[in-house]
Amino acid sequence: MKIAEIIETLETIDNNYEIFVCERQALDSAIELLERSEWIPVSERLPENNGCMLVTIDDAIEFGKYEDGEWSIWVCEHWDEWDAKGVIAWMPLPEPYKGGGTE
Repeated sequence: MKIAEIIETLETIDNNYEIFVCERQALDSAIELLERSEWIPVSERLPENNGCMLVTIDDAIEFGKYEDGEWSIWVCEHWDEWDAKGVIAWMPLPEPYKGGGTE
């Protein structure tokens, strides 16, 4: 089953079953995580907001930045627009670790 199919199934659960608010929140969180874990081809859509993300160039994964319709990638301690011409897909960065000890 592809990620898109899983998301579609999760989105229809409360249409077919009566669920609690906390269950809907858990499903929404699962959908968000699945959406954030999938490569998005630039031919399908570009990021809605400026920011840093993972990008695929040819067969390599790079740290990239999308800003005002332009891509750049991090190369030797600076942002390089020239090397970013071949971006074929992108993925949002995960949320930073928030900790969570067992105290």
